[in-house]
Amino acid sequence: TNSYGTSGWSNVWSFTTIIYIEWISIPAGNFTMGSLPGDPYAQTDEQPQHTVYLDAYQISKYEITNAQYKAFMDAGGYSNSAYWTTDGWTWRINNSVTEPAWWSTGEYNSGPSFPNHPVVGVSWYEAYAFCNWAGGHLPTEAQWEKAARYTDARYYP
Repeated sequence: TNSYGTSGWSNVWSFTTIIYIEWISIPAGNFTMGSLPGDPYAQTDEQPQHTVYLDAYQISKYEITNAQYKAFMDAGGYSNSAYWTTDGWTWRINNSVTEPAWWSTGEYNSGPSFPNHPVVGVSWYEAYAFCNWAGGHLPTEAQWEKAARYTDARYYP
């Protein structure tokens, strides 16, 4: 139906936005977490270096892009409390947050004008909501470090 009337030839279409995230598998097993005192970028809260066991898991190979984050926004991510923690939803409401910081300005390569750039200006609450919407979860510190350092304690894998 439109301004010209109703047509028997028109069907109602329904579209679902699907985002593609390239996942990599991280095998179960031990890895070395933390830093040695002599490591060039070691922080005191990263010491002592120790062995940690993790079950197998998957993690996104790349940072989430503005285009991927926009799919969350377009799907009602900022209007559906089911994606958010209780504290996160309260934070979003109390601060009238409807998009990441700088999203509308394009600063720091943020927003839809930079679709393939990593999304920036996202709080922990927003990242949690995105992951929940996408069917995943934020990695733990140990999961992130194992993915980044692999099993041989690389500085820059």
